[in-house]
Formats: sequence, C-alpha cells, structure tokens
Amino acid sequence: MPNDEKKPGPQEPPAEGEATRQTRRERKQRKKRERLPQHGKSLARVYRDAVLKRAQQAKEAEEKGRETKQP
Repeated sequence: MPNDEKKPGPQEPPAEGEATRQTRRERKQRKKRERLPQHGKSLARVYRDAVLKRAQQAKEAEEKGRETKQP
C-alpha cells in the first residue's frame, strides 16, 4: 500500500543538549527584558534637578519682589 509514509504526529522529545522551543523562547524573552532601558537613579536625578531648579527660581523671584517693596 502507498500509505506507508509517516504522518505528522507528536514530535520526538529533544535529544540531550537540545533545548525545547519553550526553553529557547524563555531565554530569548529574558534577554529581551534585560535589553530594555531601566528607569533608575539617573531618571530620579533628572526629576530632582528639575524640581530644585523650579524651587530656586521661585525663591529668587520672591527675594527680588521683597527687595523692590522695601523703602
């Protein structure tokens, strides 16, 4: 009979040393997450500097206003 050809069925388990598709995918996803930029101390520094700059400008404006009001 000509139906002696193999039909697609469940795949054989991977040989020793080979990774399954799932383990390869997990490794790939882990590496991808490591490459993503991390929001750390440098971003906090940017925000802190911006707040300090605004506070300093407000303080200077207030002092300038006091100087003009004094007789």
